[in-house]
Amino acid sequence: FDETSIALGAISELPPGEDSPPINPLSLKFKIISGDFFAFAQKYRGPKFNLVHCDFPYGINFDSSDSGGAAGSDSQYADSEELFWKLTEALLFNQDRLILSSAHMIFWFSMKYYEPLRLRLETAGWFVIPHPLIWIKSDKMGIVSDYRRRPRHSYETAFLCSRGDRPIIQVRDDFFSA
Repeated sequence: FDETSIALGAISELPPGEDSPPINPLSLKFKIISGDFFAFAQKYRGPKFNLVHCDFPYGINFDSSDSGGAAGSDSQYADSEELFWKLTEALLFNQDRLILSSAHMIFWFSMKYYEPLRLRLETAGWFVIPHPLIWIKSDKMGIVSDYRRRPRHSYETAFLCSRGDRPIIQVRDDFFSA
């Protein structure tokens, strides 16, 4: 992977029509697609997705932090603010080709971009639940941007978004600890 790569789990067969009854997710077969997201978003012509799990680089310069690439981490990847917004715009510009008119999206992001990202998603036609989903890292691992001045950041946030009238199948908590 490089900074513009994607790993996409694609449903191999979609039920006919956008108003199909809920299906058991455990019965689905997935295909992993790995490649350049910009090229994928422009050229994709397959079935549209009813769920997008978006985990772009956060635009927090992780690659140059003590916790990221500068520290010799195995998880080096470009993570500039410019790249975050370019990937977001590529998704939203191509959303009608990629995503059903009735769909959910889980969009992981840095709280640094809470308000501008929420506004951008809403402008693109998404309903954004204002309380983000929270993943608490129970192993207490996380990013320490300045160990002498700041606490360890040990949770991540995601917007749960929908477009069209896409109901959820089962109510769950808006946080997860693992």
